[in-house]
Amino acid sequence: MPHGVRVFSQTAADGHEPLASGTPMRLEIAPLWRDGEHDVLAYRFVPATSKETKDA
Repeated sequence: MPHGVRVFSQTAADGHEPLASGTPMRLEIAPLWRDGEHDVLAYRFVPATSKETKDA
């Protein structure tokens, strides 16, 4: 790829404000939908807590 690797992912945030560029994030595994009796899991990024940012 001429511009390097690009990764597309879901993001989740608590508020209605858009996430600022450079916001520290953490990876989370969460159900995307339910298929019969089984959850279909996916990854998404959520804003890191201040403790997670400090410990990194």
